[in-house]
Amino acid sequence: MSDTHAGVEGGGFMVGTALTIHNGSMSVANCSAVETGTAGRVDGRVLLSSQSSLHIHHAEGDGSSSVLVASCLQLHPESNFVLEGIIGGHGLDLQNSGCSSRCRNTTFQVAESAALNATGLLSSGLLSVKACPSEEVRLSGIYLRSWHSSLLTTRPRYVVVENVNIHYLPPVDHLQILSAQENFSIDSLAISCPDCPQGVTFNATEDGTLRALSPENLQCFKTFTVSNGLTPRCDCGDYRITSEHFRNTELVSLKDVFRTCSFCNRHSYFQDGICRPCEIYRAWSDGKHDVCHWLPRERPERVILFTGAAVLVILIFIVFEILQTPLVILDARSDLEDPSDMAATRIFTISVQGPITSLPKSISRLVHQRVHYRARGTSLQWLDCDPQKSKAIKVCSVAQRKLLLQNAHVPFDCASCRGSLHATETCYFFTLLIALVFLLAMLPTIIKVTVMSGNRFEHTIVSAVLYLALPMVVVAVVLHWPVSWLIQRLYRRTPFSEALDDYQKQIHCKPHPGPDATHPRNQGLLVLTLRGLWKHFESFILERNMHFVVANIVRPLTQSKGVSFVTLWGGRQVDYFVSHSWGTSFAHFVRSIRCHALSKEGPASWIDAAYWICSFANNQWNIAAELADDPMDSAFARALRGGIKGVAMVLDHEVQPLTRVWCLFEFLLSSREHLELVFTTDMGVVGDDGCKSFDIALEVGKKIECLEVVKCQASSEEDKRKIFEYIINTLGSLESMDGQIRHLMGEMLEKSLANVGSATDSLLHRLGRK
Repeated sequence: MSDTHAGVEGGGFMVGTALTIHNGSMSVANCSAVETGTAGRVDGRVLLSSQSSLHIHHAEGDGSSSVLVASCLQLHPESNFVLEGIIGGHGLDLQNSGCSSRCRNTTFQVAESAALNATGLLSSGLLSVKACPSEEVRLSGIYLRSWHSSLLTTRPRYVVVENVNIHYLPPVDHLQILSAQENFSIDSLAISCPDCPQGVTFNATEDGTLRALSPENLQCFKTFTVSNGLTPRCDCGDYRITSEHFRNTELVSLKDVFRTCSFCNRHSYFQDGICRPCEIYRAWSDGKHDVCHWLPRERPERVILFTGAAVLVILIFIVFEILQTPLVILDARSDLEDPSDMAATRIFTISVQGPITSLPKSISRLVHQRVHYRARGTSLQWLDCDPQKSKAIKVCSVAQRKLLLQNAHVPFDCASCRGSLHATETCYFFTLLIALVFLLAMLPTIIKVTVMSGNRFEHTIVSAVLYLALPMVVVAVVLHWPVSWLIQRLYRRTPFSEALDDYQKQIHCKPHPGPDATHPRNQGLLVLTLRGLWKHFESFILERNMHFVVANIVRPLTQSKGVSFVTLWGGRQVDYFVSHSWGTSFAHFVRSIRCHALSKEGPASWIDAAYWICSFANNQWNIAAELADDPMDSAFARALRGGIKGVAMVLDHEVQPLTRVWCLFEFLLSSREHLELVFTTDMGVVGDDGCKSFDIALEVGKKIECLEVVKCQASSEEDKRKIFEYIINTLGSLESMDGQIRHLMGEMLEKSLANVGSATDSLLHRLGRK
């Protein structure tokens, strides 16, 4: 039969009961049908007896069609069934699920010398067998040549394969050969794909499915055979090695085909056919390539390790910045440990601001306990760090921003509002902190990544430290300077520094117009300017002395220009010379000058009186030039001989000026120049009509009574020696100087007593007693 077409099924022939070909042949060609049976349909059995054949050529159907539909197919010895050039869904559709009496448990049977040959394009497969429920389907004597057709598409209970050959054209990508509900066994099966570059092999799965594929990671044979369930082992490729279990065997079971080769273990790499462990400096690999990497390949591991390293470096960076940032001094002062005992030991407290003081109180106190400091810029020589000597100080925290200097000898009453404390000897403390941070932040991370990755502990440490932490440290070093600058900028501003800046803006220089403007006689400071200075800094000066004022106010204000304080404002012609001790309270000093100016210039013009005050008139940046080698060439002597009106010696209750050698020199030179020298206090000029308090004059007189010039002191022993020589050369002895001082004080006491008597008589008269 040829060139037959059917609208639905049975394109070549239709048989109602069974088709038996006995010692003959049958050929069907060029037939088609829309659904099933493109070549023919048999409602019963198809039987080819010995020496019989059935040829179906060029039967064409759609993807859901079958070439031949029957209940069962039985080929006796020497018979031959050929399907050539067929197109459709299935080649044979055998429907024996009802176990018909003719078919029974032999839905598909090909005798040993019989053959079933099929070529063509079958989108589903060669066989669709709906066998009896308990039937064991035996597939034998089959040769299939197709692009990607399955051998058996249905799932019988059990399948046996023997003497089956399949020839595929590429691509062969996980094509299902057969599938069984329970299992299958293969006695002889061959599959070939000459054009597949990686060869072809089988893959048996646990659900009873056998698939054909051209593997990407294996080098298999072009023709692959299975005999008694065993198949030749493929060669490994793509960075894989033969698993140790299969190295000494050439045949493997179908289920082990893809188990024979494996990638290297994690953190090892493929080289020359073997796996080598990664080196410690490149410790990470997924085992699927021939290289190792610096960092973990898995994102979670990399993120965790990066986070741990970042936390470690950031915490260390913060600790370092906190320790190396200076504590800016807000106020530093000496006090008596017991204020009621004047002989008590002096203590020194320092108020500061800085990152350390911003920490919680317990942490801040711990830091102060563990580190030492070096003081800089306080202008207190006994406290400031000497570059050539180790002068680290120890402090303890007594409040949030208040420190107490420990084990320090405070030589005299002193104070400062400048300078800073720099942490030193921090290596041990810093090392402990690094170790603590590493244990708390980094070590758990390293352990976690080690467990997650299966890598070695030391490899993880090297990667974390060398490739993550170290680059971050480099970044931190680069950031140190700008961050340090920002932190210091944040803390360096203090109320006192702001007061200095505000005062600096108020200074308006009006220089002396004369040609000898730099002469000491033209270096006078107005009382107005002096009082303005005191009022501006009164909250900081308090009862502190001239040492504090010069170190904390005068020198900072004049540092940029390197001149005297008077030069900043512009000097005036000196009216009066002031002899005083730097140890006198500055508030007392200013009030005493006011009393003197009122006494000598009167209420109308006292504010415009100009005074030569060494602290302000001398250039504190070039004191050696101001003192000169010879006292008579000093600025003090030149001012006293500059045609001034008089001399005011500021006395306090301790009569400190008369215990200083330079004040004695000024006293003596005033006498030689026939200048009026008066003792002035914050209550008035001793012996002046305006000073009505005899108690003050009497107290000062008592101090002078026991005064001895020979016991006077000077900051420089050389200055003391020169001035003593001058006194002796002038008066004959130091004792003569004692006499002159007492004589002058006596005259002032007489005037003071007369003034007090006059004031008393006036009061009694007003009371009506006289």
